[in-house]
Amino acid sequence: MSNFEPFPKVPRLNRKVVITEKIDGTNASVWITNSDELDHPDPSVVSIVDTNTGPMMIRAGSRKRFVTPNSADNKQADNFGFAAWVRDNAEELVKLGEGVHYGEWWSKGIQRGYGLNHRRFSLFNTARWANVHNNNNGKGMYSTKQQLAPECCHVVPTLGNASTITAPYIKVLYEDLENTGSVATGYNGAKAEGIMLYHTAANQMFKMTYEYDETGKDN
Repeated sequence: MSNFEPFPKVPRLNRKVVITEKIDGTNASVWITNSDELDHPDPSVVSIVDTNTGPMMIRAGSRKRFVTPNSADNKQADNFGFAAWVRDNAEELVKLGEGVHYGEWWSKGIQRGYGLNHRRFSLFNTARWANVHNNNNGKGMYSTKQQLAPECCHVVPTLGNASTITAPYIKVLYEDLENTGSVATGYNGAKAEGIMLYHTAANQMFKMTYEYDETGKDN
């Protein structure tokens, strides 16, 4: 006899939504775990950093797998140099703390590029992290609940909040971003890709893009 599977709890639609800029790059992640395996390290580990709480293993991820800098000539395997960047910035990235930290690896040579001459890693978790750089969260301000992200990281710009995902205010923000251009680049004239909406009650993200929104990029 199979185990009973309860119907999942349905979150209410009329709950807070956080709207951020969607950046056109490649999905990336930094994995930080406490290490007690120094004699036999995981081959996906790109660096081990000593901290006050002991050595920490740092790994780099793409959307689907761990990546290492040993395959730097292969853009897919190295995720456009992300693994090498994580290795080179490990001493700073370890300040993110133990856990998995997701973000977008973007700019020079990746997707639309945005007219920048370097690449950036922008963290997704705007509730936890504030941008130490000038374009912090689109406003240059951060709340007392946030921590400043490490110097080597950026944070996706927060455009605003809404009480529900159906709020007309979201449409206004969406259209304003299309007119002003990318906030993440400091309004350098680069075209924005779209917006991300994080529904707090559902713990779910949604996206709206100016191109391919009906069909998706892969179609």
